[in-house]
Amino acid sequence: KTELLLLGGAQGIGKTIATLISWNTHPESLEDKNTEVSSDFIGYIRDRVETALGGTAVYFTGDLGAVEIVGDTCVGGADPHEADGSNPFDRRDDLGFGRTQQLGDLVGDAVIAALGDGVPLDVAQLDVASTSYYIPGSNATLSFANTIGLLDLDADAFDVAHCPAGTSLCAPAEQHSVTFSDPSGRSLVQLVTAPGELFPELFYGVAQHHRTDCPAADTGAPYEPSIRAAMTAPYRLLIGLSPDEFGYIVPGYDFYPPPSLGDEASDACVGQAFDPEFPVRKVPTHYHESLSVGRAIAATTTCHALQLLGDEAEVAANDACRAVGLP
Repeated sequence: KTELLLLGGAQGIGKTIATLISWNTHPESLEDKNTEVSSDFIGYIRDRVETALGGTAVYFTGDLGAVEIVGDTCVGGADPHEADGSNPFDRRDDLGFGRTQQLGDLVGDAVIAALGDGVPLDVAQLDVASTSYYIPGSNATLSFANTIGLLDLDADAFDVAHCPAGTSLCAPAEQHSVTFSDPSGRSLVQLVTAPGELFPELFYGVAQHHRTDCPAADTGAPYEPSIRAAMTAPYRLLIGLSPDEFGYIVPGYDFYPPPSLGDEASDACVGQAFDPEFPVRKVPTHYHESLSVGRAIAATTTCHALQLLGDEAEVAANDACRAVGLP
C-alpha cells in the first residue's frame, strides 16, 4: 500500500513543492550480496516522481516490520503477477540494480498515477504534538553489546534508573504527531511517528489483524490498540523509524524473546506453511525479537501514539496500555 501527500503553495500554483511517499516495505531488494552503498529502490522512486511532477520527493517508511520486498524471504513463492502465474521479480539470479530500478520505477509510476486522481485540500493550519518517555528493554544481546561498549550508548540518557527495576536496557524515546486542518479546524491529514520498525497490525489493529495461521502460537499477551483507528482525518500516515530506530516493534501476542545471545526463538508453528496455496512460505524463527528493545516497546509506543492523538479513553480501557503503566 502506498500513502501519498502532495504539497503546493500560494507562490507556486500548479507547481509541486514536495511529494511525501510512503511504501511500507524494507528497501533491501539488492540483498546481502550487494557491496555498494545506495538508496536501493527508494532512489529510483524519487527520481521517477521528481521527473514527472517536479519539486522534491521525500520517501519515508511506515509500518514495515516483517514486511519484505519480493525477492527476499519469499523467493520461489511470491504471489503470481503475470497471467501465467509467474512473478518476474521472484528470481535469485537477478538481484542487481536493474531489477531494483524496475521495482522503483513501478512504484514511482503508481505514485504519479495515484496523485493524478488526488483531491486538493484547503489546509489552513498545521499542529504538532510531541511526547517523550522511556522504554524498558529486555534484549540480552543489546544489553551485552552496551556492556562491552559496542553500542556506546550515552550513560545518562540510557540510564536503567529511568525504567522499572530489573530492566536490562532503558531507551529514551520520543514521538510526534502532525495534523493538517482546514479553515474550520477539521483534520484533513494526520501523521504519527514510531521509533522503530512497527509491525502492521499495531497500526491497523492487533485485534482485527493478528496472525490466524496458528492460534497455539499466541502468547496470551493483551492486544495493543490500533493507531489508525485513533486517527480522525481522512488521510492517515505513519512515519516509521522516526525519530529513533529501536529495532522491531513486535506486538506482544507474537513476541518470543531470544533464548540466548546467539539464537532465535521458535513458536508452535515454526516450519508450517502460512497458506496451502504457497507451500514454500513457512513460518520462520522469530528473528525480529533479536533486534528489538523488548516486548514493552509495542504497547509503550502504540499507547503513547494514541495519547498524542487525544484518544485517552482507549488508552485507559486497554489492558496492554495499563500493563506498561499508561495512562
